Amino acid sequence: MKKAITVLLTSVGGITGTYLTKHFSGNADYRLIGVDMQPDVSLRGYLSNFFQVPASGDHNFMDAVKEIVRKEEVDVIIPVSSYDVDAFSKNTTDILFKNRMMVMPYEQHRNLHDKKKCYEALERVGVAVPKTVPKDCYPYVMKKRIGSGGKGVVVIENKEDFQYWSLKMEDYICVERLKGDEYTVDCLFDRKGICVGYNTRKRMKTAGGGVVISQNCKGKGIDRIISTFEREFSLCGPINFQFKYDENGDIPIVFDVNTRLASGGLPLTVASGFDIPDCLVRLVLNQEVAPWTCSDAFKELTMYRYYEEVFR
Repeated sequence: MKKAITVLLTSVGGITGTYLTKHFSGNADYRLIGVDMQPDVSLRGYLSNFFQVPASGDHNFMDAVKEIVRKEEVDVIIPVSSYDVDAFSKNTTDILFKNRMMVMPYEQHRNLHDKKKCYEALERVGVAVPKTVPKDCYPYVMKKRIGSGGKGVVVIENKEDFQYWSLKMEDYICVERLKGDEYTVDCLFDRKGICVGYNTRKRMKTAGGGVVISQNCKGKGIDRIISTFEREFSLCGPINFQFKYDENGDIPIVFDVNTRLASGGLPLTVASGFDIPDCLVRLVLNQEVAPWTCSDAFKELTMYRYYEEVFR
């Protein structure tokens, strides 16, 4: 009998962790281990084992994970939240982790996670980013340099707004307020920095930073950005970035890059034929993954997310 692949999911109680649990549990090839800082999670019954662990920022987090990896004979680790990726990125050379996950080293991860450094790096290689504006040039957007899920992003309409929010945020940047629809691009890069596939989708409605209604679209200018990423950056694993088009609708302006699986619209990309979670596992295990492009059959596929109750 074929041995199941043991996959460890972090932050298994969150939106993405819950989706991944449900997704992987439908495949007999996988045995799921979940960890979370909370003592219980909604889909605990879908997991072969569950462990409560310290928060990923706690100095005891890695020791707890290492013990679980050894005990459960974990084959693949998927850090789910930005905070988890941050912790694992500091341990990419650890012999227990380096062949069990696809996470960029801390310096590379941080340069994309820090919006100021990210914008500077993207601008250097010709990718359009929001323009920095003076603090008295209203309205504009104030962003924490390091944030996730839409947290730490506010619109500054006047001097009073600035005085209030500048006291709330210790380290921030001020950028132009972009107009128009928001888009997300779900990508997966192999260990050589080559993108094996990407899917572009419009963010039609969001809740808490994650999209709840999203629709596939073609996306003008995305091929060039992906090629630039391949040429200029050593990316690996799941990456998603968000953009809006300029006023002429021609140039994508990238305002966020995340070194993790997308928190809201990932199910749409999977339903479109690009099973990023499964492909990620196969890449970690050094198995071949065929290049993917979205077919016309799914070009306007729309996802609607909703709550679902669990009783046990």
